[in-house]
Amino acid sequence: MSENIKNEKKKKSKAEITAIIINVLLYMSIIAFILVGVFAEKLFGPDNIFTQNIGSVFNVKGNLMDKLPNILKSITYIILVYFLSKIARYVLNKMLSILNKGKTVINLLDSFIKYGCGIAIIFLFLGAVGVDTTTLLASAGILGLAVGLGAQSIIEDVIAGLFLVFEKTFVVGDVVIANGFRGTIKEVGIRTTKIVDIGGDTKVINNSKITDIINMTNHLSLAVCEVEIEYGESLERVEAVLAEKLEEIGSRITGIVEGPFYKGVGALNTNGVSLKIIANCHEKDKFQIRRELNREIKLLFDEYNIDMPYPHIVVNDNTVFSKATSEDKAKAREFMLKHKEMSKHIENDIH
Repeated sequence: MSENIKNEKKKKSKAEITAIIINVLLYMSIIAFILVGVFAEKLFGPDNIFTQNIGSVFNVKGNLMDKLPNILKSITYIILVYFLSKIARYVLNKMLSILNKGKTVINLLDSFIKYGCGIAIIFLFLGAVGVDTTTLLASAGILGLAVGLGAQSIIEDVIAGLFLVFEKTFVVGDVVIANGFRGTIKEVGIRTTKIVDIGGDTKVINNSKITDIINMTNHLSLAVCEVEIEYGESLERVEAVLAEKLEEIGSRITGIVEGPFYKGVGALNTNGVSLKIIANCHEKDKFQIRRELNREIKLLFDEYNIDMPYPHIVVNDNTVFSKATSEDKAKAREFMLKHKEMSKHIENDIH
């Protein structure tokens, strides 16, 4: 076993040595060929066929000296274009920030300037080394036409992206529902739009495929808290408690823009009376505010011994519910009318 391993190692070492020798010979041949090309005129004379064909390629000094004026001019243009693009992008960012055009428009125009200047620099460099840029532009036009015919969907995406940006359908940071997917706009690109949902998943949609969009950031959203009380509870007593404590609850929940408001009895369900409490807020805060409203109402009901229904079997129910006093009834009536008036502008479509 050990002898086989030794033989294997010997074979490997021989193969490695052979490979090293071959590589050294190859590199030496390449270096020798380059040296012969550089000194071809001195070795073979100016009229030799080798000098005229191979030596001219390695005549770096002559080639550089011939094209030096063009190279220097192109370097000047490249530096000028580079600094002009920097200045243009800086001024554009400042102007659009002042005009409040949004991060999306700034990024898009910044990309156009950056790529446009990059293409200009490439053409200036090619012109310096002797490439006919006029022919190149004509070829690029024909190639662009051919690509355009074969890539209509890409062109559609780009055009749709431009309309999305300049019409401000949505901007980075908006909460939207696009093609049934709900999330926050992460990036609006030339071809695609990226949306991140609450779980961190990113959906990439081609701009031309965005056919159904709901922007939920342009207006305030409604956080709805629906809670049930037992039929045996006095509705007026519960409303009197809410009249006293609802404003205090709202002050403890950050993110509420308007409210909370008591909208009355939402439904008479099988197990209890459903009460509806709403608050206006920004879309990004809606779910958190709803959770906090649920928590505060539960704690309030616990404090005042207001029972909420839940599935259970009653063998002998001796529960005695608190009754509403005359003061509670008056307070409940006043509270109901007040909140009805205060919140009538918020929603008409919530049952």
